Amino acid sequence: MLDIADSSTRAYGTGWRKYIGFCLIHQLDPLYHGLPWPQVFECFLLYCVCDAHLKIQPDTANNYVSHVIKMVERRKQDFVIRIGARSPLYQGVLAAFLRAHAAKIPLRLRARVPFTVPFVLWCNHYITHHYPEPLFAALLRAALAAGHAFSLRPGEYLLSSHRYAPNRILQAETTYGWFDGKPYAATAMNTWPTGNPTHITSVLDVRKNSTDQGGPVAVAANPYRAHNAQAFCCVHLITLYLRLANLQPGSELFSYRGEHLGTKEISTIMKACAEHHDLDPDRVVPACLRKGVLTQMDLNTPQIQRQLQGGWRSTAGETNYWCRLLQVADANQAAVHNAGTATIEVIRNIFSATHDIHA
Repeated sequence: MLDIADSSTRAYGTGWRKYIGFCLIHQLDPLYHGLPWPQVFECFLLYCVCDAHLKIQPDTANNYVSHVIKMVERRKQDFVIRIGARSPLYQGVLAAFLRAHAAKIPLRLRARVPFTVPFVLWCNHYITHHYPEPLFAALLRAALAAGHAFSLRPGEYLLSSHRYAPNRILQAETTYGWFDGKPYAATAMNTWPTGNPTHITSVLDVRKNSTDQGGPVAVAANPYRAHNAQAFCCVHLITLYLRLANLQPGSELFSYRGEHLGTKEISTIMKACAEHHDLDPDRVVPACLRKGVLTQMDLNTPQIQRQLQGGWRSTAGETNYWCRLLQVADANQAAVHNAGTATIEVIRNIFSATHDIHA
């Protein structure tokens, strides 16, 4: 098996994507019809985990196996193996890798750094000084605010290398601003009253932690902004962008001159923030934004509120469509805008992220 992997390295390169491509290409090749899939693929990924040059983490390799199993089942109707199945040898080896990895590197040195409000505020400051074009700067601030306020995964509001289907990304047509209990469409900004709405809502047709059922997302405005124009408010930042963008029906929510915002710019800004505050930029990715509100939530917050905010083990699809959406947004408003519960100093101290985790 190692000889086969070495030959694939010479033919396809050393990245894990090239290994996956090698496996999938030969999986569909009639000359390799007798190979025991996905066991062969399991061996490839364990080889990748063993090879320090590739730097694939054990849990990441396990996720790749899950996706390939699903792909195989969809393409080969006669392939009899239940989704999520693993060979006993693979399970044992992977468990050993996970234990060894955890023993080598403490959680505080390998966990992703949550981007709480102080980090978002610093990112907005960075945008002011590095992005002079008003609309693009407003777009970046709004995307950061939405990722934070809605606890979104990057693929739910940003284009990535995976090029998700359009219904996996927030759309302008399903986004509304609420004034005095009445919704106004983001695609008809000429109808919006002056000032800021009380809520911004949108809808995801697909959401990973809702068994792919999707559901609405909402954020309530920070009431302190009525007394302090400098107070951080996600609704204000999103509204500022919407008033400048002039979005049309059929547009994704975060599009700029006909192109959707990708992960690159957001990642660049977040990593700059991490470096400025002496945090490990390798553990800062756009997905860190979705952890901010959940980190800031009070310990007494009911589980249903955490679930509807976007936490793991979310309720099933129909539950996400409860008419309590705005009530949940109101209840979570303080956690969304609280700048004092998880400061940069607290996060830096907890994660000790200045340490080189690859040393």
